[in-house]
Amino acid sequence: MSESIRIAVAMHKPYRTPDDPAYLPLHVGAALHPDVLPGIQGDDEGDNISRLNASYSELTALYWMWKNCDADYKGLVHYRRLFASPSLANRLRKDRFVRIASGKEIREALKKTGAVVPRRRNYYIETMRSHYAHTLDGSHLDVMRDILMSKAPEYVPMFDRCMASTSGHMFNMLVMRADLFDAYCVWLFPLIDELTKRIDASAYTPFEKRYPGRVSELLLDVWLKTNGQDVVELSLTSRNRPTGGKGHGIPHGQVRRQEIREELLIYIGKSERNQRSLFILFFVISVFTIYLDYSAHKDISSPVIVFTSLWLFICTLASLRLYGFTGYSEKTIGYITCGSVAFSLGAFSSTLVNKQTTKQTRYAHLRGKNLQTSDGNQQQLCFTFLEIILALACVGSALSLFYSLNAFRSGASYMEVRGSRLGYNDEQAFSNPIVGLFVTYFCGPAMTVLIPIAIVFLFKKQHKKFSLIVFCCALMNTVSSGGRIQIIYIALQLIAAFLYYKRAITAKTKRTIKIAVIVGIVALFVLTSLRTSQNFLQAIYTYFTLPVGLFSYYTSIVDVNNFESFGAATFYPLFYVLASVASFLEPNVVFG
Repeated sequence: MSESIRIAVAMHKPYRTPDDPAYLPLHVGAALHPDVLPGIQGDDEGDNISRLNASYSELTALYWMWKNCDADYKGLVHYRRLFASPSLANRLRKDRFVRIASGKEIREALKKTGAVVPRRRNYYIETMRSHYAHTLDGSHLDVMRDILMSKAPEYVPMFDRCMASTSGHMFNMLVMRADLFDAYCVWLFPLIDELTKRIDASAYTPFEKRYPGRVSELLLDVWLKTNGQDVVELSLTSRNRPTGGKGHGIPHGQVRRQEIREELLIYIGKSERNQRSLFILFFVISVFTIYLDYSAHKDISSPVIVFTSLWLFICTLASLRLYGFTGYSEKTIGYITCGSVAFSLGAFSSTLVNKQTTKQTRYAHLRGKNLQTSDGNQQQLCFTFLEIILALACVGSALSLFYSLNAFRSGASYMEVRGSRLGYNDEQAFSNPIVGLFVTYFCGPAMTVLIPIAIVFLFKKQHKKFSLIVFCCALMNTVSSGGRIQIIYIALQLIAAFLYYKRAITAKTKRTIKIAVIVGIVALFVLTSLRTSQNFLQAIYTYFTLPVGLFSYYTSIVDVNNFESFGAATFYPLFYVLASVASFLEPNVVFG
């Protein structure tokens, strides 16, 4: 006889629930809102704390399962966030609720360790403590540490380690063997109850009063690791829209972007006068730099002019503060000014050292009809290498398109697919981790290199098939990801190449390039419309200006929290690659 499993689905509004009998729809806060979900099991029956739901959140469901469920395995998930099936066949099904892990699959996973939790969420530049402190009062964690010191001192060292960590198992989601589940609840609830006694929440907003639930999220890893409990990590599903009404089921990425915007309002400096003064200084320096470079080289496509003009354009847009954008801090415009000046000085120094101050000498080696090498065999070898790189990039682009088309077939929007690619939601973009690593860390960089080479071949009328295949790969990547960067990348490089080669190209080629740019602009408009609810101009404005605001936000995190990353921010790309490879090599069982 198989062991029984019961997983509560915490709900507070009508919503579709899994058909699997292992899942139990549970109305949380039923004592406060008894008429919201008639006919669904409420957490106000039996031994319960349902009336505390406004502050305890999903913990009232956890408590009810502890006191009123006698299954061999017990767990808790959320109505819009559930564990995903480990089966690839299920994950590709059209109905998203078929993609949810079945009771049988979770029971099999539990036999390995006795505990299933969501995959770790990584915050990279933030610790668990600082992440909490950005939304609620960070002193709550100090109070909890004092409680542990008096009631369970053996947990304090791990508590400190977990709060200093940049990742953790979140959401109060878990499925455990009954004895482990009960032991965790026996430990957790007295701590949370004591926390509410020591903190005066009378003046808190409804959101702030939910701190007990938020603090409890951070305690799960403390209990697991202190007790040496091994766990199995499962991915989470993205959410469907509810059965009735509009405005629900907002993709996580969209929600997170709104949260970031609200946080920017808090953290970005308020001294507009100083910001305007610094911007005027940056504007004057940039214009002078552009004038100086053009006077020397008579070339509007020079690196200095392109780089300086781009940042001048971005900062000017940001300074307008359109669509509710808050602008940037004083430090941010100072950093950008210093960076622009440093780049220009480096370019000027390079010109002086090489004594190539004219356009003719600097680009003479690029003007021949053919790529010049010392040996024809070497030239052929280099092109063969490019062909191999392109072939692999084509495979990656095709795989990427395949996964995205399956997601679209399942009803996903461009916003949701984009969110999966960027980690905005809990849905995995690629069910096969090898494919994910290959597409992310090979195909992306490969296309970055191949596109300008293809453009040069195009203007020199060489290897036309090669260039065509490169552009087809770029098209597949754009369709599969909903990303606009490659369109912008190609358009800008076509314009730059056109300006450089305009004297040597035919009228027919010029018309072709103009058509390609127009098509790119139209595609950009279409993609933007599909990806966002904003109007086109607002979306473009946000695209160029939000990075400046985000930089202000992240620098404020460092300043406010005196955060030392020890190079983690500088070497983030390298660390991210290493973390991805490590997560692939690591087995499903994660040791506490």
